[in-house]
Amino acid sequence: MNNLKCTPLSIEAWRECEGGWTWNAWYRMGEDLVIDNGRDTKPRRLLALLRDLGYLSDDSKGQLTVEDDGYNLMVKLRGTDEPVLALDYGSHWEANGL
Repeated sequence: MNNLKCTPLSIEAWRECEGGWTWNAWYRMGEDLVIDNGRDTKPRRLLALLRDLGYLSDDSKGQLTVEDDGYNLMVKLRGTDEPVLALDYGSHWEANGL
């Protein structure tokens, strides 16, 4: 099992004129999580886990997608790609010199 330590972040973002989004601010949502990198990072499983932990509501089903930018697992709205929360794993790698 390959565990991934990550910090849940709430994201405020603004839409760029050319499209896309820029993070304006982010806030820690709770304690660090340790998830199974081989299993829990699959989009459907990750979204279900975040619902079970109370980070997402049941109303979010079918509305979200997950993108890995190499530093964060970002949860985005499907229609607009607006980021709503992220799991920051990259800063934990940096802290451990990885």
